[in-house]
Amino acid sequence: MRSLFLFTSFLIAAPMAAHAADPALDRHVLQYYYQSDPVKSATMNATFCKKAGFEANAYFEGPISTYALDPVSGEVIRRRIRKVGHAKACVQLQDFSFTPFGPRVPVYWEVHVRRVGNFVAKGYCTPSNNDAPEAGIILGGCVLDLTSGPTGFVGGNMGESGVLLNPFGNPDYELSSSFLTFHYFNLKEADDDDDFGDFLSLLAQLF
Repeated sequence: MRSLFLFTSFLIAAPMAAHAADPALDRHVLQYYYQSDPVKSATMNATFCKKAGFEANAYFEGPISTYALDPVSGEVIRRRIRKVGHAKACVQLQDFSFTPFGPRVPVYWEVHVRRVGNFVAKGYCTPSNNDAPEAGIILGGCVLDLTSGPTGFVGGNMGESGVLLNPFGNPDYELSSSFLTFHYFNLKEADDDDDFGDFLSLLAQLF
């Protein structure tokens, strides 16, 4: 009787699982902490920034790392767990007073993530604050379109949150930092799990 009950349950559940699964695409969300290297960012990389599609006048480069959250509060308790890649960005700064919610700032990123692949993103940043925690420290955020990604990439976007920019060289703060979120879709690989095949294999073990 127990085997019959399990068999009936699987017959009901299997079609539902097959219907819920997307047959063509995988969805991914990746999150990292980025902090600019002040030495590598000190010199404008004009050759690299030609790819941006706008006249860049600022360049940033540095490592990206995984980070840790408090499981209860969600607060970031460690910004750098392990370096997992490298990022480069070109920016076109126009308003050097960084007026809150003033002109959008064009930005171009290229990011390499080990064991994942390469991303190219283009979009805009918006300053939200130019005097907290003190004057000259710029806070803001960015939204970008992912124009290319790892194998099978279909499309996606990139968000930059918790952006801190220190354009006037305050010694108490890093040059720039942010949390990068990659949200993208790619085609499933041919050797992805076969749900129906797994279902048949499990039935064979039961009977």
